[in-house]
Amino acid sequence: MTEHDRDILARLRDAILHVFEAHGLGYGEVTCRKLIETEFDYRKIKYQNRSAIEINYEGETISTFKMKPLLIENRLICDIKALDEKIDFYDIAKIQSNLRALNLKIGVIANFGKNALEIRGIRA
Repeated sequence: MTEHDRDILARLRDAILHVFEAHGLGYGEVTCRKLIETEFDYRKIKYQNRSAIEINYEGETISTFKMKPLLIENRLICDIKALDEKIDFYDIAKIQSNLRALNLKIGVIANFGKNALEIRGIRA
């Protein structure tokens, strides 16, 4: 992980914590995501919504879809959740698959869950 990656992760974490401290829990994923995007805009954190991912097999593209997580500064992805339960294996596996497809190494899941904020770092 580069120093630039560490800086992006720190800024990302600070933005997530700020939204949590200002608004707490209890909102749905769409609202949480909009709050995070607004905070990213305020902090000038560059992100892309619904980035396209190509799935290749043996050098041939077999599928293309738009991923739900945000692509942050073309270096990492961040998925915003509002789950009743904790982040589970399937949530982590989806992020890892997206990371591999984008040839990235670092992902983050922020769960503005029912009982607590949960932030998980994920590696490809």
